[in-house]
Amino acid sequence: MRRMTTPLPPMAPPPLPTVLPPSPMTVGQALSSTLQILKRRFGFFVALALVPGLLVGLLFTVAFALGGSAVIGSLMGLSSGRLPSGGQVAGALLLGALVMLVAVFAGLAIEIKAHGLITLLAHETALGRTPDFAALNAGTRGIVGRSIVLMIAATVGGALLPVVIYAPILLAIPGPSSSAFERLATAFVFTMLLGAAAGLASTYLTVRWIYLNQCLAIEGKDGIAALGSSWRITRGEFWRTFGWYLLATTAITLVVWIVTTLFTGLSGGLSSSRSSLGSSLSGGAALLFLIFFGLLVALIVPALMTYTTVMYIDQQRRLQLAGGAPQWTPPVQPAAQQFPATQPFPATQQYSSAPPYPPAPPFQPAPPFQPAQPQRFAGAPAPSAPPPAWPAAPAAPSAPAAPAGPSGTPGSTWAPYVPGSAPAPGTPDVRYGYGPDAGDPPPPR
Repeated sequence: MRRMTTPLPPMAPPPLPTVLPPSPMTVGQALSSTLQILKRRFGFFVALALVPGLLVGLLFTVAFALGGSAVIGSLMGLSSGRLPSGGQVAGALLLGALVMLVAVFAGLAIEIKAHGLITLLAHETALGRTPDFAALNAGTRGIVGRSIVLMIAATVGGALLPVVIYAPILLAIPGPSSSAFERLATAFVFTMLLGAAAGLASTYLTVRWIYLNQCLAIEGKDGIAALGSSWRITRGEFWRTFGWYLLATTAITLVVWIVTTLFTGLSGGLSSSRSSLGSSLSGGAALLFLIFFGLLVALIVPALMTYTTVMYIDQQRRLQLAGGAPQWTPPVQPAAQQFPATQPFPATQQYSSAPPYPPAPPFQPAPPFQPAQPQRFAGAPAPSAPPPAWPAAPAAPSAPAAPAGPSGTPGSTWAPYVPGSAPAPGTPDVRYGYGPDAGDPPPPR
């Protein structure tokens, strides 16, 4: 019986050597490791940041166009001297707000998925693996659903924070005009204090939740659990984490400022020219600046995500060395589908009641070949005697003479027909055994 086997799964490529030095790392080693990780999969990193950025930009452009057209459509009556009703304006504003809310949620979902892909790619590349897009997508499947609570909280918090900060100014506007200056000055001071407090709280929460993307993409936790995991990892490491992240953001900000200043000066010098060539060059420089700035943003996002991933791996190793965390092993993302092993066939069933087979007889050589003797029947002569002579055949009897015809003519004598013996003219025809005499009957045939 032929044994059926399943095909072997495709072999994963051997991992590359890791780019991370032993922990604890210095900030210089973290920056150097970030550059090496980006160098290994540079095009992949840029694509994962650029494509979602373009999608988010297109999404907000469409949302602004729809919301703006709704508001402008409600105010079209002003050009003809007619005032729109309050219901029309409120409906247009509500429609614009709903469109923008949907755009914000969709943009957050795209950004969360993109950040998860970039984070997982940086983590796998740092450990020497080379995952493709299918493996990254499988590793981050469900990351948007696990972040719904965070998306709602971010949207509500982003809408309420400006209201809370500028509430003193809004409350100080109504009142007597004699004391308006004092009320506005006091409200402005309270607004500045609230803004500073919000900035400090935002900085503190950003540092404590800096590993949110890593906990979502690498550890596979949901939103609230990811916040708690990041809070636990950064416990007692606030200032070091803040300094490392501040150094990276300062370097990136400096690069962006230099590029922006150069392009602004170039476009300003070209726009000051009154020639048509200068105007066309100024427009081309502005377009080139937008393209280059978009590419620069596509480089900044994966650089920051990779840098924070390197910080995350180093911090996990630090906790392991200090004994503050269990043995940490990086999660392994499967590169290909693993097929189950072939099921072994059961051994041959043994019957206890079956008698054993008798031993085989010993080998006996065959006797030499003897030619067969011819078989002899009873009464048959010996093989050496000559065969008996056959008796001679009897002689054939001679044919009787034909009787004479009644006329007595010589031609009435019968003779056998000889082929080709035609009678001579005037002689009797003896081919058929009778003469020319019409009175002689022909012999019987």
